Amino acid sequence: MNPKEFTNWVNRIYATKDRELDCDNAQSLLPAYVEAELNGSGIHPLAAEIESHLLQCPDCTETYQGLRYLLKMEASGELAPTDKEPATAQSRPSESKLTPVATP
Repeated sequence: MNPKEFTNWVNRIYATKDRELDCDNAQSLLPAYVEAELNGSGIHPLAAEIESHLLQCPDCTETYQGLRYLLKMEASGELAPTDKEPATAQSRPSESKLTPVATP
């Protein structure tokens, strides 16, 4: 571990709170948090907990940054919003040429 990684690690330890969100909870709250942040529609009620989690979790921070980027693109008209549901396995024709691999 290099000195920068060590410093980041120690800072994350000192940034912990008595009550924290886990990744599943934080990621489920991110869409509303980012919308509130970008729309100026108010502060998310759990903003402090979300921000604390983002300071400690690089995976959730990456998700946050990607979601923020997509919503900014959508707001600027660079990305058209869609009302369509994502295609499910049942609604797509089976054209895959891949051969399933058996698991032990």
